[in-house]
Amino acid sequence: VSHVATEVVGPDATGSSHIGPVALIDVKRRPLADWSAVAKRAEDIAAGALLLALSLPLWLLIAAAIKLDSAGPVLFRQRRRGRNQQVFEMLKFRTMSVLEDGDDVRQAEKADPRVTRVGRWLRATSLDELPQLVNVLRGEMSLVGPRPHALIHDDMFGEAVKQYPVRS
Repeated sequence: VSHVATEVVGPDATGSSHIGPVALIDVKRRPLADWSAVAKRAEDIAAGALLLALSLPLWLLIAAAIKLDSAGPVLFRQRRRGRNQQVFEMLKFRTMSVLEDGDDVRQAEKADPRVTRVGRWLRATSLDELPQLVNVLRGEMSLVGPRPHALIHDDMFGEAVKQYPVRS
């Protein structure tokens, strides 16, 4: 009677896995395997919570500046796709006079007239992205990529790049 090993060994550098002595070819590899996903989530929670706590006083100043500069809400919400193509509402500080979230979402251009005065400064410093820390803590996105795009852009990129939805 031969010995049959049932221990599952993870993928190796050649793109194959093993179940005991039997080699398997990985047809579709998971972007993050084993404990990597757990470590990434733990990093997101720890760093995200710390950054959120440290930045909250700045949030108040930014919110006041946005309100004084232009009419509209302080936060911009736009539907994006996260892990497993789940749709979520991504948060940013509003930097434009429009709130596009639909079938026609134009990317901002250099000297775009839709960008407010405070918005230019927020975009230049990337402070407009601070509210995404809430999305990170909710588990909707990660501090370390991939960057979610507006739904309409996801559809466009998905048609152009075959493996686009499977990025890690």
